[in-house]
Amino acid sequence: MKPTSVSQHTTLAQCSEAHRLARVEKVPQREAAWFHHGTAVHSAIEEYERSGRSMDVEAAVGVFERSYDALVEEAQARQPDYGMWMAGGRTKPQTDIRNRRKAGADQVRSYLDWAEDDDSSIWTTPDGQKALELPFDIDLYGVRVKGFIDQVVEDPYLGLVVRDIKTGTTKAVIQLATYRVALEMTYGVKVNWGDWWLGKTGTTTKPVDLRPFTARWLATQYEATTAIRDNDLWSANPGSHCFACTVKDSCFLYSMEP
Repeated sequence: MKPTSVSQHTTLAQCSEAHRLARVEKVPQREAAWFHHGTAVHSAIEEYERSGRSMDVEAAVGVFERSYDALVEEAQARQPDYGMWMAGGRTKPQTDIRNRRKAGADQVRSYLDWAEDDDSSIWTTPDGQKALELPFDIDLYGVRVKGFIDQVVEDPYLGLVVRDIKTGTTKAVIQLATYRVALEMTYGVKVNWGDWWLGKTGTTTKPVDLRPFTARWLATQYEATTAIRDNDLWSANPGSHCFACTVKDSCFLYSMEP
């Protein structure tokens, strides 16, 4: 059974042609500093939480900066042509790289500030793992779904809460719903709520009630997009998301002559 994931499902549902170009044809892809900004912030927050929140601010920022610099250096080696780098507005990619290094460091500081007043704690799984970047591999009525959960926290009022760290603005309830079902199937624990910690606001969102999103409902969503993938039912779906598409330069919609 070929597995799928939340990110693969999202891409297939939004524009399956983008998935085909990236995953099947493996065309050259555009780079963006925001990819590495998000990954490096996740790394710093994970290290901070693994320390039992004992890591100081400068140490946490140092984790971010080392991770970010290494990721950007690797990306520059893969794609040295800045014409193939994405950046917001009229910002040059080189400037965006510098700006996001500062923004990411600020978001790490913001997380530590928020954590000082937060009364939740990272859950420890029955097999002794801290629930940080927690892997899962589940079978949803014949559809195999794999992934990693950013955080599972114990809240004094809500019980176990699945939490995703977002440095940008995109949020998808199916992500939290998948995490909830994965935890229940893997560990037999009850999870009713999920939320996002947002780097742009420095705090968590209101809790999302995940109880309506059952394993059967999730299965129908993943069945639909894996059918697209497995039966080569590719189609392009142009929209505002095209701005951030890594394979836009190979898309026939943008490469066709008038």
